[in-house]
Amino acid sequence: PTASYYLTNDIVFAEGDEAFVPLFSATNQFKGDLDGKGFSIRNVKISSVKSTAGSSSYAGIFAYNAGTVKNLNVENATVEAQGNKYSYAGIIAAINLGNIENCYVSGTNRNMDVEITAYTGGICGQMLKGEIKNSVSYANVYSSRGEQYTGGIVGYINRVNYASICNNK
Repeated sequence: PTASYYLTNDIVFAEGDEAFVPLFSATNQFKGDLDGKGFSIRNVKISSVKSTAGSSSYAGIFAYNAGTVKNLNVENATVEAQGNKYSYAGIIAAINLGNIENCYVSGTNRNMDVEITAYTGGICGQMLKGEIKNSVSYANVYSSRGEQYTGGIVGYINRVNYASICNNK
């Protein structure tokens, strides 16, 4: 989780591929670097994964990002999250504690038909620390029922970090 990675090609998921399971967790957070080098991840279907306690679910490329994700495009993503009590969903990160820079996302992100507290955003569901810079979201973001925190870029942001996303498009 602390290594540096980069893409050398686009990653294209085919119709019928199994759903992508989010990488890392609350107890094993991504703390490395991922440089997409301008390449894209296309047509990925992301399912939610439950926490070990089972009261929360996380959906995104990363369940927990505490590192740096940059120069990455995630196009035509489908995120479908469900949870027992709390649900966090974002195309790049369910929960962001790190930095997201020069990223583009598009697709659909939904917290589905459950009576829960849901944090749903185009790029990340909940942002507790870190920054999102020069990034764009063209995602359709939906939440249904329960207590909802929903946004085009971030579903819920800690007030301390509000300025960290203000210069986004």
